[in-house]
Amino acid sequence: MKVTTSIILYKSQTKKNGKHPAKLRITYNRKQMYYSIDSKNRIVTMDQFSFNKFKTRFGITGGDLTNILYYYEKRIKEFLDNNQFSSRTNYMSSSQMLKKFIGNSKRIDFRKITPNLLNKYERWLIDRGLSLSTVRCYVISTRALFRKAQNDGAIPLDIYPFGPN
Repeated sequence: MKVTTSIILYKSQTKKNGKHPAKLRITYNRKQMYYSIDSKNRIVTMDQFSFNKFKTRFGITGGDLTNILYYYEKRIKEFLDNNQFSSRTNYMSSSQMLKKFIGNSKRIDFRKITPNLLNKYERWLIDRGLSLSTVRCYVISTRALFRKAQNDGAIPLDIYPFGPN
Protein backbone atom coordinates (compact mmCIF):
# COMPACT_ATOMS: atom_id res chain seq x y z
CA MET A 1 0.00 0.00 0.00
CA LYS A 2 1.13 3.51 -0.81
CA VAL A 3 1.90 6.00 1.95
CA THR A 4 1.57 9.69 1.10
CA THR A 5 2.65 12.66 3.16
CA SER A 6 2.14 16.38 3.06
CA ILE A 7 2.78 19.35 5.28
CA ILE A 8 -0.30 21.49 5.93
CA LEU A 9 -1.01 24.72 7.74
CA TYR A 10 -3.31 23.71 10.62
CA LYS A 11 -5.63 26.72 10.85
CA SER A 12 -7.82 25.38 13.66
CA GLN A 13 -5.04 26.02 16.16
CA THR A 14 -3.31 29.31 16.82
CA LYS A 15 -0.01 29.63 18.64
CA LYS A 16 0.69 32.33 21.24
CA ASN A 17 2.46 34.36 18.56
CA GLY A 18 -0.73 34.38 16.44
CA LYS A 19 0.62 31.98 13.83
CA HIS A 20 -0.75 28.57 12.94
CA PRO A 21 1.30 25.38 13.38
CA ALA A 22 2.34 23.17 10.52
CA LYS A 23 1.27 19.54 10.71
CA LEU A 24 2.46 16.45 8.95
CA ARG A 25 -0.44 14.63 7.27
CA ILE A 26 0.15 10.96 6.54
CA THR A 27 -2.32 9.00 4.43
CA TYR A 28 -2.21 5.21 4.44
CA ASN A 29 -5.03 2.92 3.28
CA ARG A 30 -7.20 6.05 2.80
CA LYS A 31 -6.83 6.89 6.49
CA GLN A 32 -5.32 10.23 7.43
CA MET A 33 -3.43 11.06 10.61
CA TYR A 34 -2.02 14.44 11.59
CA TYR A 35 1.13 15.00 13.62
CA SER A 36 2.87 18.04 15.05
CA ILE A 37 6.24 18.59 13.51
CA ASP A 38 9.27 20.29 14.92
CA SER A 39 12.40 21.78 13.42
CA LYS A 40 14.38 18.55 13.58
CA ASN A 41 14.79 16.61 10.37
CA ARG A 42 13.88 13.02 11.16
CA ILE A 43 14.12 10.42 8.45
CA VAL A 44 13.41 6.83 9.29
CA THR A 45 13.32 3.88 6.95
CA MET A 46 10.60 1.41 7.78
CA ASP A 47 10.27 -2.02 6.18
CA GLN A 48 6.52 -2.16 6.75
CA PHE A 49 4.55 1.02 7.42
CA SER A 50 2.01 1.36 10.22
CA PHE A 51 0.79 4.43 12.10
CA ASN A 52 1.67 2.84 15.43
CA LYS A 53 5.23 2.09 14.29
CA PHE A 54 5.56 5.61 12.92
CA LYS A 55 4.35 7.17 16.20
CA THR A 56 6.67 4.95 18.22
CA ARG A 57 9.71 5.72 16.07
CA PHE A 58 9.07 9.45 16.14
CA GLY A 59 7.94 9.60 19.75
CA ILE A 60 4.87 11.63 18.87
CA THR A 61 1.17 11.35 19.32
CA GLY A 62 -1.46 12.60 16.97
CA GLY A 63 -5.20 12.70 16.87
CA ASP A 64 -7.10 10.52 14.49
CA LEU A 65 -8.66 13.43 12.64
CA THR A 66 -10.86 11.28 10.38
CA ASN A 67 -12.51 9.71 13.45
CA ILE A 68 -15.57 11.62 14.67
CA LEU A 69 -15.10 10.12 18.14
CA TYR A 70 -11.73 11.90 18.37
CA TYR A 71 -13.54 15.18 17.68
CA TYR A 72 -16.16 14.36 20.31
CA GLU A 73 -13.44 13.72 22.90
CA LYS A 74 -11.61 16.91 21.97
CA ARG A 75 -14.78 19.03 22.12
CA ILE A 76 -15.88 17.47 25.43
CA LYS A 77 -12.50 18.38 26.92
CA GLU A 78 -12.83 21.96 25.62
CA PHE A 79 -16.25 22.27 27.27
CA LEU A 80 -14.83 20.94 30.54
CA ASP A 81 -11.90 23.37 30.39
CA ASN A 82 -14.35 26.26 29.82
CA ASN A 83 -16.79 25.13 32.54
CA GLN A 84 -19.53 24.58 29.94
CA PHE A 85 -21.04 21.61 31.72
CA SER A 86 -24.38 21.51 29.93
CA SER A 87 -22.72 21.44 26.50
CA ARG A 88 -20.23 18.85 27.76
CA THR A 89 -23.07 16.61 28.96
CA ASN A 90 -24.88 16.98 25.63
CA TYR A 91 -21.79 16.02 23.62
CA MET A 92 -21.01 13.11 25.96
CA SER A 93 -24.55 11.75 25.55
CA SER A 94 -24.47 12.29 21.80
CA SER A 95 -21.15 10.45 21.53
CA GLN A 96 -22.37 7.54 23.67
CA MET A 97 -25.56 7.13 21.64
CA LEU A 98 -23.69 7.26 18.32
CA LYS A 99 -21.29 4.58 19.61
CA LYS A 100 -24.20 2.38 20.69
CA PHE A 101 -25.91 2.82 17.33
CA ILE A 102 -22.77 1.98 15.36
CA GLY A 103 -21.89 -0.94 17.64
CA ASN A 104 -19.65 0.39 20.44
CA SER A 105 -16.86 1.10 18.01
CA LYS A 106 -13.76 2.97 19.18
CA ARG A 107 -13.45 4.52 15.75
CA ILE A 108 -16.12 5.96 13.48
CA ASP A 109 -14.78 7.40 10.25
CA PHE A 110 -16.57 10.53 9.06
CA ARG A 111 -17.06 8.84 5.67
CA LYS A 112 -19.19 6.16 7.31
CA ILE A 113 -21.80 8.74 8.34
CA THR A 114 -24.07 9.10 5.31
CA PRO A 115 -27.52 10.68 4.90
CA ASN A 116 -29.03 7.19 4.97
CA LEU A 117 -27.18 6.30 8.18
CA LEU A 118 -28.27 9.59 9.79
CA ASN A 119 -31.92 8.87 8.96
CA LYS A 120 -31.63 5.40 10.51
CA TYR A 121 -29.85 6.90 13.53
CA GLU A 122 -32.60 9.47 14.07
CA ARG A 123 -35.28 6.76 13.82
CA TRP A 124 -33.27 4.55 16.23
CA LEU A 125 -33.07 7.38 18.77
CA ILE A 126 -36.80 8.08 18.53
CA ASP A 127 -37.58 4.37 18.89
CA ARG A 128 -35.66 4.44 22.18
CA GLY A 129 -38.00 7.09 23.52
CA LEU A 130 -35.82 10.17 23.09
CA SER A 131 -37.68 13.40 22.46
CA LEU A 132 -37.39 15.15 19.11
CA SER A 133 -35.52 18.03 20.77
CA THR A 134 -32.94 15.61 22.22
CA VAL A 135 -32.54 13.91 18.84
CA ARG A 136 -32.09 17.34 17.26
CA CYS A 137 -29.39 18.27 19.82
CA TYR A 138 -27.49 15.05 19.11
CA VAL A 139 -27.63 15.56 15.35
CA ILE A 140 -26.62 19.23 15.66
CA SER A 141 -23.54 18.28 17.70
CA THR A 142 -22.61 15.70 15.05
CA ARG A 143 -23.08 18.31 12.32
CA ALA A 144 -20.90 20.81 14.24
CA LEU A 145 -18.10 18.24 14.43
CA PHE A 146 -18.30 17.68 10.67
CA ARG A 147 -17.81 21.42 10.14
CA LYS A 148 -14.92 21.48 12.62
CA ALA A 149 -13.19 18.58 10.85
CA GLN A 150 -13.67 20.31 7.49
CA ASN A 151 -12.23 23.55 8.86
CA ASP A 152 -9.27 21.56 10.18
CA GLY A 153 -8.70 20.12 6.71
CA ALA A 154 -9.20 16.61 8.12
CA ILE A 155 -12.06 15.75 5.77
CA PRO A 156 -12.99 17.17 2.38
CA LEU A 157 -15.90 19.58 2.02
CA ASP A 158 -17.88 17.08 -0.07
CA ILE A 159 -18.18 14.75 2.93
CA TYR A 160 -21.21 16.38 4.51
CA PRO A 161 -24.32 14.21 4.98
CA PHE A 162 -26.58 17.02 6.23
CA GLY A 163 -27.58 18.52 2.90
CA PRO A 164 -27.07 22.11 1.77
CA ASN A 165 -26.60 24.84 4.36
